[in-house]
Amino acid sequence: MAELCVAQITPWNSRGGIVAYTERLVRSIKLQNTTVRITPVDDRDSKDPLHYARLVEDIPRDADIIHLQFEAGLFGEIGMSGTGSPAMFAQLKRDPRPVVTTLHEVHRKHTHLNQIGNRILQIRDSILERLALWASDAVVVHTREARSVLEERHKNTHHIHKLLLPAEDDKTLLDSKSSKERLGLSTPVILTFGWVEEKKRIQDVIRVLTSFEDTTYLVVGDPKTNQDEAFDKRLRKLAVNLGVSDRYKRIGYVSDTDTIDEIFSAADVVVLPYQRVSVSIAVNDALAYRKPTVTSNLPAFAEIHDDYDCIQTYETPDDLASVLKTVLFDENERERLRHAADSYVKQVNWRQFGEQTVEIYEQLVN
Repeated sequence: MAELCVAQITPWNSRGGIVAYTERLVRSIKLQNTTVRITPVDDRDSKDPLHYARLVEDIPRDADIIHLQFEAGLFGEIGMSGTGSPAMFAQLKRDPRPVVTTLHEVHRKHTHLNQIGNRILQIRDSILERLALWASDAVVVHTREARSVLEERHKNTHHIHKLLLPAEDDKTLLDSKSSKERLGLSTPVILTFGWVEEKKRIQDVIRVLTSFEDTTYLVVGDPKTNQDEAFDKRLRKLAVNLGVSDRYKRIGYVSDTDTIDEIFSAADVVVLPYQRVSVSIAVNDALAYRKPTVTSNLPAFAEIHDDYDCIQTYETPDDLASVLKTVLFDENERERLRHAADSYVKQVNWRQFGEQTVEIYEQLVN
Protein backbone atom coordinates (compact mmCIF):
# COMPACT_ATOMS: atom_id res chain seq x y z
CA MET A 1 0.00 0.00 0.00
CA ALA A 2 1.16 3.57 -0.73
CA GLU A 3 2.51 5.62 2.16
CA LEU A 4 -0.21 7.01 4.41
CA CYS A 5 -0.24 10.56 5.74
CA VAL A 6 -1.89 10.96 9.16
CA ALA A 7 -2.76 14.24 10.85
CA GLN A 8 -2.53 14.00 14.64
CA ILE A 9 -4.64 16.51 16.60
CA THR A 10 -2.86 16.52 19.94
CA PRO A 11 -1.16 18.62 22.58
CA TRP A 12 2.45 18.99 21.49
CA ASN A 13 5.74 20.54 22.62
CA SER A 14 4.45 20.60 26.19
CA ARG A 15 4.36 18.40 29.27
CA GLY A 16 1.88 15.68 30.10
CA GLY A 17 0.91 12.07 29.64
CA ILE A 18 -0.93 12.55 26.33
CA VAL A 19 2.07 14.39 24.86
CA ALA A 20 4.38 11.53 25.86
CA TYR A 21 1.84 9.03 24.51
CA THR A 22 1.56 10.78 21.14
CA GLU A 23 5.32 11.18 20.79
CA ARG A 24 5.69 7.42 21.20
CA LEU A 25 2.77 6.73 18.88
CA VAL A 26 4.26 8.96 16.18
CA ARG A 27 7.60 7.16 16.39
CA SER A 28 5.90 3.77 16.16
CA ILE A 29 3.64 4.54 13.19
CA LYS A 30 6.48 6.20 11.26
CA LEU A 31 8.11 2.76 11.26
CA GLN A 32 5.04 1.50 9.34
CA ASN A 33 5.52 3.56 6.16
CA THR A 34 3.39 6.40 7.54
CA THR A 35 3.95 10.15 7.43
CA VAL A 36 2.69 12.27 10.33
CA ARG A 37 1.47 15.87 10.37
CA ILE A 38 0.98 17.45 13.80
CA THR A 39 -1.96 19.81 14.36
CA PRO A 40 -1.18 21.06 17.88
CA VAL A 41 -3.82 21.88 20.49
CA ASP A 42 -2.43 25.23 21.52
CA ASP A 43 -4.97 26.66 24.00
CA ARG A 44 -6.63 24.15 26.31
CA ASP A 45 -8.70 26.74 28.20
CA SER A 46 -10.25 28.72 25.35
CA LYS A 47 -13.64 30.27 26.10
CA ASP A 48 -14.43 30.44 22.39
CA PRO A 49 -16.69 27.44 21.58
CA LEU A 50 -15.57 27.55 17.93
CA HIS A 51 -11.83 27.67 18.62
CA TYR A 52 -11.25 23.94 18.17
CA ALA A 53 -13.49 23.71 15.11
CA ARG A 54 -11.12 26.17 13.48
CA LEU A 55 -8.28 23.89 14.53
CA VAL A 56 -9.78 21.15 12.35
CA GLU A 57 -9.84 23.57 9.43
CA ASP A 58 -6.07 23.95 9.80
CA ILE A 59 -5.37 20.25 9.22
CA PRO A 60 -3.03 19.85 6.20
CA ARG A 61 -4.87 18.88 3.05
CA ASP A 62 -2.35 16.17 2.17
CA ALA A 63 -3.40 14.12 5.21
CA ASP A 64 -5.25 10.91 4.25
CA ILE A 65 -6.65 10.36 7.74
CA ILE A 66 -7.22 12.37 10.92
CA HIS A 67 -6.37 11.01 14.37
CA LEU A 68 -7.66 12.96 17.37
CA GLN A 69 -6.15 12.46 20.83
CA PHE A 70 -9.13 13.36 23.02
CA GLU A 71 -9.57 14.19 26.67
CA ALA A 72 -12.16 16.76 27.69
CA GLY A 73 -9.67 18.89 29.62
CA LEU A 74 -7.81 19.70 26.39
CA PHE A 75 -10.73 21.33 24.60
CA GLY A 76 -12.13 24.42 26.28
CA GLU A 77 -13.33 25.55 29.68
CA ILE A 78 -16.56 27.40 30.42
CA GLY A 79 -17.72 26.25 33.84
CA MET A 80 -16.52 22.71 33.01
CA SER A 81 -13.95 21.26 30.64
CA GLY A 82 -14.66 20.11 27.10
CA THR A 83 -16.97 22.98 26.07
CA GLY A 84 -15.18 23.44 22.76
CA SER A 85 -15.60 19.80 21.81
CA PRO A 86 -19.10 19.77 20.21
CA ALA A 87 -18.21 22.24 17.46
CA MET A 88 -14.93 20.40 16.86
CA PHE A 89 -16.65 17.04 16.46
CA ALA A 90 -19.19 18.62 14.10
CA GLN A 91 -16.34 19.97 11.99
CA LEU A 92 -14.64 16.57 11.99
CA LYS A 93 -17.89 14.97 10.82
CA ARG A 94 -18.00 17.37 7.87
CA ASP A 95 -14.44 16.53 6.85
CA PRO A 96 -14.50 13.88 4.10
CA ARG A 97 -11.42 12.06 5.44
CA PRO A 98 -11.65 9.12 7.87
CA VAL A 99 -11.40 10.09 11.54
CA VAL A 100 -9.91 8.04 14.37
CA THR A 101 -10.44 9.26 17.94
CA THR A 102 -8.53 7.93 20.92
CA LEU A 103 -10.51 8.45 24.13
CA HIS A 104 -7.90 8.75 26.87
CA GLU A 105 -10.38 9.22 29.71
CA VAL A 106 -13.60 7.21 30.04
CA HIS A 107 -15.19 7.45 33.49
CA ARG A 108 -18.00 5.31 34.82
CA LYS A 109 -18.48 7.86 37.61
CA HIS A 110 -16.62 10.71 39.29
CA THR A 111 -16.16 9.42 42.82
CA HIS A 112 -14.45 12.56 44.12
CA LEU A 113 -17.63 14.63 43.61
CA ASN A 114 -20.94 14.70 45.42
CA GLN A 115 -24.01 13.13 43.82
CA ILE A 116 -25.01 16.27 41.89
CA GLY A 117 -21.48 16.99 40.65
CA ASN A 118 -21.01 13.39 39.59
CA ARG A 119 -24.30 13.40 37.68
CA ILE A 120 -23.46 16.64 35.87
CA LEU A 121 -20.13 15.26 34.66
CA GLN A 122 -21.69 11.92 33.73
CA ILE A 123 -24.11 13.79 31.46
CA ARG A 124 -21.23 15.78 29.99
CA ASP A 125 -19.20 12.60 29.45
CA SER A 126 -22.12 10.85 27.78
CA ILE A 127 -22.66 13.76 25.38
CA LEU A 128 -18.98 13.98 24.41
CA GLU A 129 -18.67 10.21 24.02
CA ARG A 130 -21.73 10.14 21.77
CA LEU A 131 -20.29 12.95 19.66
CA ALA A 132 -16.96 11.14 19.39
CA LEU A 133 -18.68 7.92 18.28
CA TRP A 134 -20.82 9.87 15.77
CA ALA A 135 -17.93 11.84 14.24
CA SER A 136 -15.37 9.02 14.17
CA ASP A 137 -14.92 6.08 11.84
CA ALA A 138 -12.94 4.31 14.57
CA VAL A 139 -12.59 4.92 18.30
CA VAL A 140 -9.62 3.60 20.27
CA VAL A 141 -9.72 2.91 24.02
CA HIS A 142 -7.10 1.24 26.20
CA THR A 143 -9.02 -0.79 28.78
CA ARG A 144 -11.85 -3.28 29.02
CA GLU A 145 -13.50 -0.94 31.50
CA ALA A 146 -13.56 1.92 28.98
CA ARG A 147 -15.07 -0.30 26.31
CA SER A 148 -17.64 -1.64 28.78
CA VAL A 149 -18.70 1.87 29.83
CA LEU A 150 -19.18 2.93 26.21
CA GLU A 151 -21.15 -0.20 25.38
CA GLU A 152 -23.44 0.34 28.36
CA ARG A 153 -24.11 4.00 27.55
CA HIS A 154 -24.29 3.93 23.75
CA LYS A 155 -25.71 1.66 21.07
CA ASN A 156 -23.29 2.45 18.22
CA THR A 157 -20.12 0.76 19.48
CA HIS A 158 -19.18 -1.60 16.64
CA HIS A 159 -16.22 0.59 15.60
CA ILE A 160 -14.52 0.67 19.03
CA HIS A 161 -11.04 -0.87 19.16
CA LYS A 162 -9.47 -1.79 22.51
CA LEU A 163 -5.70 -1.60 22.27
CA LEU A 164 -3.89 -2.13 25.56
CA LEU A 165 -1.57 0.75 26.42
CA PRO A 166 1.95 -0.45 25.53
CA ALA A 167 5.37 -0.23 27.15
CA GLU A 168 8.63 0.80 25.55
CA ASP A 169 10.90 -2.18 24.89
CA ASP A 170 14.25 -0.38 24.63
CA LYS A 171 14.76 1.09 28.12
CA THR A 172 18.25 1.14 29.63
CA LEU A 173 18.49 -0.31 33.13
CA LEU A 174 21.61 0.89 34.96
CA ASP A 175 23.33 -0.47 38.05
CA SER A 176 20.98 0.19 40.95
CA LYS A 177 23.62 0.93 43.59
CA SER A 178 25.49 3.38 41.35
CA SER A 179 22.24 5.10 40.35
CA LYS A 180 21.28 5.54 44.00
CA GLU A 181 24.67 7.02 44.81
CA ARG A 182 24.42 9.53 41.97
CA LEU A 183 20.99 10.58 43.28
CA GLY A 184 22.26 10.87 46.84
CA LEU A 185 20.35 7.78 48.02
CA SER A 186 21.49 4.61 49.76
CA THR A 187 18.47 2.85 51.28
CA PRO A 188 15.75 0.83 49.50
CA VAL A 189 13.76 3.21 47.29
CA ILE A 190 10.02 3.37 46.66
CA LEU A 191 9.27 5.50 43.58
CA THR A 192 6.22 7.39 42.33
CA PHE A 193 6.79 9.11 38.96
CA GLY A 194 4.50 11.65 37.27
CA TRP A 195 2.32 14.67 38.00
CA VAL A 196 1.81 15.37 41.69
CA GLU A 197 -2.00 15.46 41.96
CA GLU A 198 -4.50 14.99 44.77
CA LYS A 199 -6.14 12.08 42.96
CA LYS A 200 -2.91 10.06 43.26
CA ARG A 201 -3.04 9.74 47.08
CA ILE A 202 0.70 10.03 47.65
CA GLN A 203 -0.15 10.62 51.31
CA ASP A 204 -1.02 6.93 51.68
CA VAL A 205 2.57 5.96 50.90
CA ILE A 206 4.01 8.63 53.21
CA ARG A 207 1.90 7.22 56.04
CA VAL A 208 3.07 3.62 55.54
CA LEU A 209 6.67 4.83 55.33
CA THR A 210 6.65 4.82 59.14
CA SER A 211 6.44 1.00 58.90
CA PHE A 212 9.64 0.74 56.86
CA GLU A 213 12.82 1.85 58.56
CA ASP A 214 15.72 2.84 56.31
CA THR A 215 13.47 3.10 53.24
CA THR A 216 13.19 6.22 51.08
CA TYR A 217 10.07 7.37 49.25
CA LEU A 218 11.09 9.28 46.10
CA VAL A 219 8.39 11.30 44.32
CA VAL A 220 9.38 12.70 40.92
CA GLY A 221 7.21 15.27 39.14
CA ASP A 222 5.65 18.70 39.45
CA PRO A 223 2.23 19.74 40.73
CA LYS A 224 -0.15 20.13 37.79
CA THR A 225 -2.39 22.97 39.06
CA ASN A 226 -2.42 25.60 41.80
CA GLN A 227 -4.60 23.25 43.84
CA ASP A 228 -1.99 20.53 43.41
CA GLU A 229 0.75 22.93 44.57
CA ALA A 230 -1.13 23.28 47.85
CA PHE A 231 -1.41 19.48 47.98
CA ASP A 232 2.36 19.19 47.46
CA LYS A 233 2.95 21.46 50.47
CA ARG A 234 0.57 19.39 52.59
CA LEU A 235 2.52 16.26 51.67
CA ARG A 236 5.77 17.81 52.86
CA LYS A 237 4.08 18.88 56.10
CA LEU A 238 2.66 15.39 56.60
CA ALA A 239 6.15 13.89 56.22
CA VAL A 240 7.43 16.29 58.88
CA ASN A 241 4.57 15.50 61.26
CA LEU A 242 5.14 11.76 60.87
CA GLY A 243 8.88 12.08 61.40
CA VAL A 244 9.83 10.77 57.94
CA SER A 245 10.79 14.03 56.21
CA ASP A 246 14.40 12.82 55.91
CA ARG A 247 13.15 9.82 53.93
CA TYR A 248 10.56 11.62 51.78
CA LYS A 249 12.48 12.97 48.79
CA ARG A 250 11.16 15.19 46.02
CA ILE A 251 12.54 15.78 42.52
CA GLY A 252 10.68 18.07 40.12
CA TYR A 253 9.81 17.50 36.49
CA VAL A 254 12.40 15.46 34.58
CA SER A 255 12.46 15.12 30.80
CA ASP A 256 15.93 13.96 29.75
CA THR A 257 16.22 10.24 29.12
CA ASP A 258 19.50 9.74 31.01
CA THR A 259 18.06 11.11 34.26
CA ILE A 260 14.86 9.09 33.87
CA ASP A 261 16.97 5.95 33.36
CA GLU A 262 18.87 6.84 36.54
CA ILE A 263 15.71 7.35 38.58
CA PHE A 264 14.01 4.12 37.56
CA SER A 265 17.26 2.17 37.94
CA ALA A 266 17.56 3.43 41.52
CA ALA A 267 14.03 2.31 42.41
CA ASP A 268 13.44 -0.98 44.20
CA VAL A 269 9.65 -0.69 43.86
CA VAL A 270 7.40 1.61 41.84
CA VAL A 271 4.10 2.42 43.56
CA LEU A 272 1.07 4.08 41.94
CA PRO A 273 -1.42 4.69 44.77
CA TYR A 274 -3.99 6.37 42.53
CA GLN A 275 -7.56 6.97 43.68
CA ARG A 276 -8.94 7.71 40.23
CA VAL A 277 -7.54 7.49 36.72
CA SER A 278 -8.79 5.84 33.54
CA VAL A 279 -5.36 4.79 32.33
CA SER A 280 -1.77 5.60 33.25
CA ILE A 281 1.37 5.57 31.14
CA ALA A 282 3.42 5.46 34.37
CA VAL A 283 2.66 1.79 35.02
CA ASN A 284 3.94 0.95 31.54
CA ASP A 285 7.12 2.93 32.18
CA ALA A 286 7.70 0.95 35.38
CA LEU A 287 7.19 -2.32 33.51
CA ALA A 288 9.47 -1.11 30.72
CA TYR A 289 12.29 -0.97 33.30
CA ARG A 290 11.20 -4.39 34.63
CA LYS A 291 10.55 -2.90 38.06
CA PRO A 292 8.42 -4.63 40.70
CA THR A 293 5.30 -2.48 40.74
CA VAL A 294 2.45 -1.94 43.20
CA THR A 295 -0.76 -0.16 42.21
CA SER A 296 -4.23 0.48 43.54
CA ASN A 297 -6.88 -1.84 42.09
CA LEU A 298 -8.45 0.62 39.66
CA PRO A 299 -9.88 -1.16 36.58
CA ALA A 300 -6.96 -0.26 34.28
CA PHE A 301 -4.47 -1.76 36.73
CA ALA A 302 -6.66 -4.72 37.62
CA GLU A 303 -6.81 -5.68 33.93
CA ILE A 304 -3.02 -5.80 33.69
CA HIS A 305 -2.83 -7.77 36.93
CA ASP A 306 -5.50 -10.27 35.90
CA ASP A 307 -4.23 -10.84 32.36
CA TYR A 308 -0.45 -10.66 32.85
CA ASP A 309 0.16 -10.98 36.63
CA CYS A 310 3.09 -8.57 36.30
CA ILE A 311 2.07 -6.09 39.01
CA GLN A 312 0.72 -6.34 42.54
CA THR A 313 -2.49 -4.48 43.41
CA TYR A 314 -4.12 -3.54 46.71
CA GLU A 315 -7.70 -2.62 47.60
CA THR A 316 -7.46 -0.17 50.51
CA PRO A 317 -4.77 2.09 52.00
CA ASP A 318 -4.65 -0.34 54.95
CA ASP A 319 -3.56 -3.11 52.57
CA LEU A 320 -0.74 -1.06 51.07
CA ALA A 321 1.84 -1.69 53.80
CA SER A 322 1.60 -5.49 53.61
CA VAL A 323 1.76 -5.55 49.79
CA LEU A 324 4.74 -3.17 49.78
CA LYS A 325 6.51 -5.29 52.37
CA THR A 326 6.21 -8.36 50.16
CA VAL A 327 7.32 -6.60 46.98
CA LEU A 328 10.21 -4.81 48.72
CA PHE A 329 11.69 -7.71 50.68
CA ASP A 330 10.51 -11.05 49.25
CA GLU A 331 13.22 -11.75 46.66
CA ASN A 332 11.28 -14.62 45.07
CA GLU A 333 8.30 -12.36 44.45
CA ARG A 334 10.54 -9.57 43.16
CA GLU A 335 12.16 -11.93 40.68
CA ARG A 336 8.77 -13.29 39.59
CA LEU A 337 7.49 -9.75 38.94
CA ARG A 338 10.63 -8.86 36.95
CA HIS A 339 10.18 -11.90 34.71
CA ALA A 340 6.46 -11.18 34.32
CA ALA A 341 7.21 -7.55 33.40
CA ASP A 342 9.69 -8.74 30.78
CA SER A 343 7.04 -11.04 29.31
CA TYR A 344 4.51 -8.19 29.27
CA VAL A 345 6.88 -5.83 27.44
CA LYS A 346 7.64 -8.45 24.82
CA GLN A 347 3.91 -8.86 24.14
CA VAL A 348 2.59 -5.30 24.63
CA ASN A 349 5.04 -2.79 23.17
CA TRP A 350 4.97 0.29 20.96
CA ARG A 351 6.20 -1.52 17.87
CA GLN A 352 3.22 -3.87 18.08
CA PHE A 353 0.91 -0.96 18.97
CA GLY A 354 2.09 1.00 15.91
CA GLU A 355 1.31 -1.97 13.68
CA GLN A 356 -2.19 -2.31 15.14
CA THR A 357 -2.86 1.41 14.77
CA VAL A 358 -1.75 1.50 11.14
CA GLU A 359 -3.95 -1.54 10.44
CA ILE A 360 -6.92 0.54 11.61
CA TYR A 361 -5.83 3.42 9.35
CA GLU A 362 -5.50 1.12 6.35
CA GLN A 363 -8.89 -0.48 6.90
CA LEU A 364 -10.53 2.94 6.89
CA VAL A 365 -8.66 4.30 3.89
CA ASN A 366 -9.35 1.14 1.89
